[in-house]
Amino acid sequence: MLWKQKPDGTKTEEDEKYYLLSDVLPKDKEIRLSLQRKTIEKALARHQFERSDESFLRGCLYCRSAIDPTRYSFIEHLYSKHFLHLGKPENLVYIDELIDFIEDKLNSLICIYCEKIFKDRATLKEHMRKKGHKKINPENKAYDRFFMINYKIKEESPQEKKF
Repeated sequence: MLWKQKPDGTKTEEDEKYYLLSDVLPKDKEIRLSLQRKTIEKALARHQFERSDESFLRGCLYCRSAIDPTRYSFIEHLYSKHFLHLGKPENLVYIDELIDFIEDKLNSLICIYCEKIFKDRATLKEHMRKKGHKKINPENKAYDRFFMINYKIKEESPQEKKF
């Protein structure tokens, strides 16, 4: 599609190209479903690796104890010892990246739930304990990639199905 203005409404001197994706065109839909399947397959392969890998070793985000041998035991430790709920281990994927993401927030003195910044770690920990912010914010889309449910294939709605 050619258009003589940018998405923000400002005019251009020459036509700009815009590409639209549509399920009406079979090729577009086929490409999108193919990409979606590849993403799902990659997430499932990673999920399977994380379930079976027994070589995981990492220091706890709170007490710095070394937790091994699995990522699941690490997530369970965070919940059982520190009441930090990141989700059920069987529902998580890319756990290493999730832990890094959470650790970066905590090291930057940012609450993982409300995103508020604190002056020191003790104040942050007290805030998270008192406010019940020892969990991730379900409204924060940055966490979506770490949950298996977000990798399901989107089904056609009844209106989209052709009879």
